[in-house]
Parts: sequence; C-alpha cells; structure tokens
Amino acid sequence: GSERDALSQRVSEIGSERDALERRLEGFSGERDALSEETSALVSERDAARAQVSALKGELSSLERKLKDAEGEMDGLKRMVEGSKREGEELKRELEERDEEV
Repeated sequence: GSERDALSQRVSEIGSERDALERRLEGFSGERDALSEETSALVSERDAARAQVSALKGELSSLERKLKDAEGEMDGLKRMVEGSKREGEELKRELEERDEEV
C-alpha cells in the first residue's frame, strides 16, 4: 500500500508539474502573439515610411527639374538683357555719331 501511495503521490506531482508547464506555455503563446502583432505593426510602419520616402524622392526630383528649367530660363533672360543692352549702346553711339555729323 505504501508503494502504491508513493506512486499515487508521484502521479499527482507530475500532474501538477504538467499543469504548471501548460500555464507557462499559454503565457509564452500569448507573448508570442503579442510580439507577432507588434512585429506586424512595425513592418506596416516601415512599409509606410518607405512609401513616404519614395514619394518624397519623386517630389524632390520633380522640384530639381523645375529648378533646372527655371535656371535655364533665367540664363536665357540674362542673355536677352545683355543683348538688348548692347543693342541700346550701339544705337546710342549711332545717334551720337549722327549728332556730331549734324
């Protein structure tokens, strides 16, 4: 009977240990699920950030093209101004020469 009591006691201890292990396992399972959700959220954030970076790069290159176009336009206008200044100076000289002749 004593051996049977000892075995019965051991079976009971093993059952208690198993229950404790199952509770720990449930805890780990909950933690794993929470970490999985967190990871998923971070991946979504990262993807959104990458999309934002991509959009900003597109915007930047568009602005750079506009700036280059504007600079080209400015250079063209500067050349026109210089050309009209030279033309004005030539006309002024011609007028002065005519005035001297008269």
